Amino acid sequence: MQNEGVVTDDTWIWDGGRVCLDFTNTLRHRWRPTPGETLRNPGDLTLWLQRAGLLTPGIPDPVDAAVLASGRRLREAVDRAVLAVSDDRLPSSSDVVLLNESPAEAPRPAPQIAVKDGHLEPASTTTMAPDPATALALIAQDAVDLLLSTEIRRVRVCGADTCALRFLDRSPAHNRRWCSMSRCGNRTKVRLHQARARLGGSVTASMHSDRKAAGHIAKAAGARSLVVDFRLAPEHPYPAQLDDAETAYRWLLSQGYEPRNIGSTGHSIGGTLAVMLPLRLLAQGEATPGAIVSVSPWTDLTLQNASVDENEDNDKMLSRNTLELFRGAWLQEPGVDFADPKISLVNADLTGLPPTIVLYGEYETLASGSASTSARELKPHRAERPFGRTAAPPRCR
Repeated sequence: MQNEGVVTDDTWIWDGGRVCLDFTNTLRHRWRPTPGETLRNPGDLTLWLQRAGLLTPGIPDPVDAAVLASGRRLREAVDRAVLAVSDDRLPSSSDVVLLNESPAEAPRPAPQIAVKDGHLEPASTTTMAPDPATALALIAQDAVDLLLSTEIRRVRVCGADTCALRFLDRSPAHNRRWCSMSRCGNRTKVRLHQARARLGGSVTASMHSDRKAAGHIAKAAGARSLVVDFRLAPEHPYPAQLDDAETAYRWLLSQGYEPRNIGSTGHSIGGTLAVMLPLRLLAQGEATPGAIVSVSPWTDLTLQNASVDENEDNDKMLSRNTLELFRGAWLQEPGVDFADPKISLVNADLTGLPPTIVLYGEYETLASGSASTSARELKPHRAERPFGRTAAPPRCR
């Protein structure tokens, strides 16, 4: 093999739970614009098949790169089909055709079982193919078996933002989030612990850390303030925080407050919830609070707004890595679309909202998203430009 194609022991990860999922994971970092290919040449494919126990050891590298191309096409077809069916969607007809093209003469793996963590689960196949093409057929057969089994509902994508490996959740409670606790789970928990000192992102802070800021706002407005101690991620992912905000709103109504006399206010993720709550009420055909004050809201969960990278050196509290960490802790639903208007307000229909003002600092990492949202919402109310030209980006999260 060429030097650039030499693989090391940690190149491939075997935590998928099915050989077809381990195969899809040979394309790493799928969340990046350019994923990391680990099957760089035919020799890599041969070695992977041997280490997976599918190919007889000692077979020379295939001389035809067409086998590698075929393997990559199969890998992507398996990935698309598995994610589709696990999400209650049908795979594409082209992927079905490709999966059914596996040769009928391919040896069928003998069923094996193993005891792991106190329960039975299928063991890896011990059947080996005589050549790479037949070994690929075994992978296709495993994928078809998975697609037609009840286990397809347990396919997950690793919750770590920097991973995205596919795996089969065989935990008793079916609530496994990480492809590997030792690799992604523990690392994410360490990052969350470190990030707690920075506050925000639905991960930390509380009514106790925010009550002083809320008091200043209430004093300036000449109003009373109710500070919501909403639940925190990752223990309580979205929409727990929005549910808590709605509960607080309904409690105020039960105390005799009129909707028009209630203001929805918050900063950072609270600024997001301050807008989410009225949008949810509008969708339910109910009266909204009389006004919204949203300070430094997080309105673009795709993290595609330019200020995330442009202002990273200026914003001393938030960076792309920190935002990815918070996002992974908050939005845990498998296959979540970060552009969904329900969570990315830059894409939401803001028609019908009460008078709204969005405040943000010019040098914040969230500035572009806040500016986009304020431009769409403030214009109909003839409000002044939000206070975005600050000389420094003071943040209270």
